[in-house]
Order: sequence, then structure tokens, then C-alpha cells
Amino acid sequence: MIAHPERDRHIALLERLIRDDSTSENHAGLQEKARLLRELTQDLPLTWREMPSSRKADALPFYVAESKEVGEGVPRITLSGHIDTILKPDQVPQRIDGDYMYGSGTSDMLGGILVMLETCRKLHESGNLKNIRLAISPEEEIITPNHRETIATLAGETDLVLVYESTSDYEWNADRHVRSVVRSRRGGGKYEIEITGPGGHSGKIIDPLKRHNTNLAAARFISGIEDQLVNYQAGTTCNIGVIGGGHVFNALADKTSMTGDFRCSTPEEFVRITDALPALLNEIIGDSPIQVQKFEFEAAVKPMRLNDADQAFIKILRQAAQQLGISLVLQDRMGVSEANLFRMAQPELAVLDGMGVSGDGEHTPREYASISSIQSAIDFSTGFIREIHHGAER
Repeated sequence: MIAHPERDRHIALLERLIRDDSTSENHAGLQEKARLLRELTQDLPLTWREMPSSRKADALPFYVAESKEVGEGVPRITLSGHIDTILKPDQVPQRIDGDYMYGSGTSDMLGGILVMLETCRKLHESGNLKNIRLAISPEEEIITPNHRETIATLAGETDLVLVYESTSDYEWNADRHVRSVVRSRRGGGKYEIEITGPGGHSGKIIDPLKRHNTNLAAARFISGIEDQLVNYQAGTTCNIGVIGGGHVFNALADKTSMTGDFRCSTPEEFVRITDALPALLNEIIGDSPIQVQKFEFEAAVKPMRLNDADQAFIKILRQAAQQLGISLVLQDRMGVSEANLFRMAQPELAVLDGMGVSGDGEHTPREYASISSIQSAIDFSTGFIREIHHGAER
């Protein structure tokens, strides 16, 4: 029987990382996960610290580790990941089936966290663990509401951000290696609305000009979103996913709440939709006695588009991929990640995503990661950073 010590070690490490509950609301579990990361890197020359939230006193801190060695003239590189997950471990039973390890966070993104830690280990072994920072979020899955300023601070202190969300390639074999790197992501956000009105007995108010029903206004708003605001050709979607209003069946609703989201592909569409949504609601309400009590965009995120700094590092990335025999594919991805937040904070900053493991099924009971892709991702990440260092030394 052929021994595979590195593969077995990676399996054991990933099993430890996914074993305990670190869903976004489980603060104790997330703190324990952060302690585990310190334990797994205690033999590396890294300095760990916690950055508190300036927005919310009881929010979990952002976890940061920095290499103790500084390289003169070497670009500052941030490896970005998150330790929070969507599902609890018992919702995605951990098992191995061939090359696939199933479990909550295997792909999104505790598998990516493993790649980050092992990349640091390999860089240390080759003398390249210089100007490296780990930035670990405890709340990425809830769109990082409490650490926007933390990320802005970190973004201003780095030259390149590598985000270790999963790569979207699922085929790995001896003849052909393909690796995707995310160059752009859609933006979007969640919005919450509450409107109130005078209500009244539905059977008694027969003058249509005096029937002020907040549910009816909400229905017109939802219809208007679909008829007037969405732009599927431009990649702009908008939706009300949750609605609640009224209190009895025979009264005009005097209060209605709505929660929705939007997604868009360009900065121009981001501005248009965030302006147009409240404007549409005000237009529908007009001069009626219905009032908007709340219209809040929560954790809105602008799209991430390819910039000149990205292009410069992609040239180096291609060189590293070629040396490893990897075919590199640049990808435009639909979802939002903390890559968007780093780019929002510093529009000219180089940000590349998809540096993690290969896998699929994120946020579902079918989530898995390819075990063989762990080593491939480590080699890819390490090779890229070493190539950056060699370029700086030349």
C-alpha cells in the first residue's frame, strides 16, 4: 500500500478545522477556531493580534497574523480568509468519498484557511515568509457588517490581497491542471423597509382616495422593481424576499415591512439601483398619508472590477502557473466576498480571489472539497508569492 503522508496530514488538519461549530452566530465557537489557528502556527514566526470592531462593542475581533521578518523592497501581501460558516457540522456530516471530503466549511472556506496556513509554512521553509499578513474574518458570511473599517485599515497597508475562497475547478488529473482565479465579482446588498399608514376598517372606507393600505403600496413597489428597475442584460437583479404586513383580515394594513436584496455587475449600476429603490417607493406613496419609517441598506458592497494593479500581478501569476504546469483561467464570479471590501476601501489595490481549494456545494448539506486540490492550491499560492519575491530581488 502506497503511503501518502502529506495527503494524510492535510486530511487530519482539515478534519480538525471543520470539527466544531463556527457558524457566524456562534461567537464561542469562532473564538475557539481562532485559538486553533494560533495553535497550528505556533512554530512559525508569526505575530498574532486581535483588531476590535469600531462599530459594535460586543462584536468579535478581526484576527490578524504578521510575519516577523520584513523584506526590503518586497511587496506587502495579505492572505485573506474567514472562519465563519453557514451550516453547523451536524448539518453536513463529515465523510470521505474517494478524493472528496464532505463537511461544513470544507470548501467555504476552512479548506482555504488550511491553504493559507500551509502556504505560510512553505514560505518559511524557503525563506520567503516576509511581509506576509493573514487577515481572518469572523463574519464574512453575514457580509462583514462590523469590520468594514478594519478591512479599510488593512487595505491601506498592503500591496496585494489574495483571497482564499474556493477555485471553481473540479477536475484534477496527471495530464492537465486547470486553475481559475477570480478577477471580478458582482456587488450588491440587503435592504430593509418599513412603511406605516392610517389603516382603517376595510368595509367602512369606500372612498378609494381614503383607502391607504400599506400592503397595497408594498405590492406596487414590488411590481415596480421588476417592471422598472431590474436590468437582466446588465446583470442587475433586485428582489423582495420577505414581506409582512397588517394584523387582521378585514382591516387596511397600517404597517408593512419588507426585506430584499440586489446584485449588480458595475459601479454605475450600483449607484443607479441604490438611488432608484428609495425613489421608486417615494413615487408610489406620493402625497398619501403613508410614511416611510425605515429604508436602510445593510452591508451594501460595490462590484469588484479588474484594475491595472491586478493586471500587473496576473502577469507574475501566469509565470508561476506556467512553472507548475497549470493552465490559468480568469473568472468573473457572481457572488460577493471580502475581495469586494478590500477593493471598495482601496480602488487601486490589487485583489485576486479564488486561491483556495477546489470544491462545490457551499451553504448546502452537499459541501465538499477535493483532497488532492489542497496540495495543488498550496503549491500554486506558494509558487506565486515566491515568484513575486524573485521579481523584487531582480
